[in-house]
Amino acid sequence: MMDECASYSNNIICANDFPFVIFLTNQRSGYLLFSWMIKLSYLPRKVIMHIELMDRVNAVVVEAFERLMPQLTRHSPPPTHDELLEIVASKATFVFLAWLPDRDGDIIGAASLGTFRTPTGVHGWIEDVVVDRDARRLGIGKALTQACLDKARDLGLREVNLTSRSSRCVANQLYQAMGFVRRETNLYRYPLE
Repeated sequence: MMDECASYSNNIICANDFPFVIFLTNQRSGYLLFSWMIKLSYLPRKVIMHIELMDRVNAVVVEAFERLMPQLTRHSPPPTHDELLEIVASKATFVFLAWLPDRDGDIIGAASLGTFRTPTGVHGWIEDVVVDRDARRLGIGKALTQACLDKARDLGLREVNLTSRSSRCVANQLYQAMGFVRRETNLYRYPLE
């Protein structure tokens, strides 16, 4: 792994169970934005992917959400260009995008970390983890979720929550394998529309 990654960068960080090559990709307004380049060594073939914090909105990003969101839910329309700009400007929402260099740079996945403060502290939720149906089973969902967890640690959060429909068996197995613990609580929704 180290020899294969050394050609990409001299700054290699390997987590206990997941090798990361980190590249500084952008610096704006004092915020450092990183791209994680991940070699998924447990797969039969080498897969290199980039996971980036969304820091701009262009036609490629809008098209990606138009393609990905219907694969996640049929209840919410894809975000508009202006809504995506609001997310980029937010200090409480962080969206990570995944792409494979061998797929012409198409965005093939996304995940969001939302944070908010209450009297009991700062809370984090991972939401809207979606991987294009043609790019599933490559570890992209895991990498996106890990990027959200890493950001939560950087922000000093003590825990992160997420929800996943019980019908999403593969996703639920992934979250449990990553260390998420199923909570004994009731989750309620009150529709306002």
